[in-house]
Amino acid sequence: MSKDAFFKELHQTYARNPFMPLEHIIGKAIVQLQSSRVRNQVELAFIKSLESGGGHASRALDAVGVLADKHNITVELFVIPLKWHATDRKSALNKKELKAWYGRHGFELVEGTGYMQRKPQGENHGRS
Repeated sequence: MSKDAFFKELHQTYARNPFMPLEHIIGKAIVQLQSSRVRNQVELAFIKSLESGGGHASRALDAVGVLADKHNITVELFVIPLKWHATDRKSALNKKELKAWYGRHGFELVEGTGYMQRKPQGENHGRS
């Protein structure tokens, strides 16, 4: 499998945000994924729940994980709180909370960098 196949299935499975074509709507969340320079790796640039507190971003991140596992893709990200994008700024996660949240979805800190990454997992993908 390849990045091309990953993105093809992403585009076929999930609608694009009509106002921001790089973003995809997964349930009640918006996700932006982009190609990385590294082979078989994509970057999660952005994820936002459209309704806070309903687990929508978690389900969207799990969906990305399932797709990444299917295509043997590593997903990487920088942990950056985006409170100004939050639907409810009071419930927006801070950096420590975000690291823990991503960790619950299989992401691990890459030593000596500001990155976290989720490597392809076997059939037991999703939350740890």
